Amino acid sequence: MARTWEGPAGRLLLGLAVLLHRTVTDRAAKRRLEHWRNAALRAAHRRAYRSRCSPPGRG
Repeated sequence: MARTWEGPAGRLLLGLAVLLHRTVTDRAAKRRLEHWRNAALRAAHRRAYRSRCSPPGRG
């Protein structure tokens, strides 16, 4: 039984899928990772600021 990627059209589509995965998906993944990292850094900074600036007995 022939697979769908066997033959020139299938190989072309497979190559296009790999190209899109390496470019578009990679950028989206990098953006998500940077967003997560920035959110974590902001939260840590907020916690540190609150612990320095809060009155005694709070946080």
